[in-house]
Amino acid sequence: MRLIYANGILKPLEPIQLDERETYLVSICPEEQWRKDFQALLECVRQRAQKHPSTAIEADIAAARAEVKGRQRFFGGPGLSVSTAFKKKRLSNTCS
Repeated sequence: MRLIYANGILKPLEPIQLDERETYLVSICPEEQWRKDFQALLECVRQRAQKHPSTAIEADIAAARAEVKGRQRFFGGPGLSVSTAFKKKRLSNTCS
């Protein structure tokens, strides 16, 4: 979510829907740095994707989605973790 910080208060720029009294983990990063890091990540993904058949990539994505959906059912909400599908993936861990 995008926020603005003014007078010691973080204020969302768009409406947000959160459950009352729920704990959330928030990571704060300057927008320009986030954009730079995200573009570098996209370039890395593009380079790696060129080295592998689309069927292998699609299989890894499907496995990761299935795992996340399973975590959502188990924990009752979104689940974020390193996918075991990617721990065993065929793709290398570097961009080069």
